[in-house]
Amino acid sequence: MMRWAVATLLLLLPARGFADDIIPTSRAHEFSDKLVTIEGTVSATRKEGRNTFLAFGPAAAPELSVALTPPLLLSEFPPHPEKFYHGKTLRVTGRVYIIRGQPEMLISAADRIEVVSDNEPAGLREALRPQPSSSSPPSPFSTTPPPLPRELVTGPETKLLDLRPSRPLAATTPTSRSSDVCGEAQELWKQVSQDLVPHLRAYTACLEKASLGCDPEGEKVALGMLAVQQTQKRVKMSCR
Repeated sequence: MMRWAVATLLLLLPARGFADDIIPTSRAHEFSDKLVTIEGTVSATRKEGRNTFLAFGPAAAPELSVALTPPLLLSEFPPHPEKFYHGKTLRVTGRVYIIRGQPEMLISAADRIEVVSDNEPAGLREALRPQPSSSSPPSPFSTTPPPLPRELVTGPETKLLDLRPSRPLAATTPTSRSSDVCGEAQELWKQVSQDLVPHLRAYTACLEKASLGCDPEGEKVALGMLAVQQTQKRVKMSCR
């Protein structure tokens, strides 16, 4: 009788080790191809067309990069996600992929992101609130507060999608430096394009089987396409 009671109790206990567990961004690389919930603070953001990229952890070497790809219609993301999410502590639920050694997620639904903390400095909102002048009565119309400092909005340059040159450029003459930048941009574009090919093949093979489990490979393809598009822009800018 006691054994049956223990077995029943174990069945009623919540299971561990799934997306309900909160994982710090420092451990994101341990959960490749796993559906997990990861918590961390957004250190930098970047907007690319309709897509937004969030960097978690140190800005110079993010522990996790999250690409937000809102749907064309009925998007529930905030109007300016690159500003709204910057500096906040978030919990993001999605599948982790390792792209060129960098843990990444692709998020297309706002309900997969939970704001845990705004991390707003004490007194910042009050300091930015306009004060009425003592020499004139307060205006009945609301005034626009001064803009936030740039570092609180966009953050420094990051390695989102690992698109920076793999090594620092040597100091050379303007002509040779321009040639080096163009050559590195072209080489990076070739590497990113080649990395995408096996994911395209795997996704195509999955679709040909009429399988309903193609989402993981589809998300890898989407992340790879974003990287290809960004490296193409770098080639065009560097090889003018």
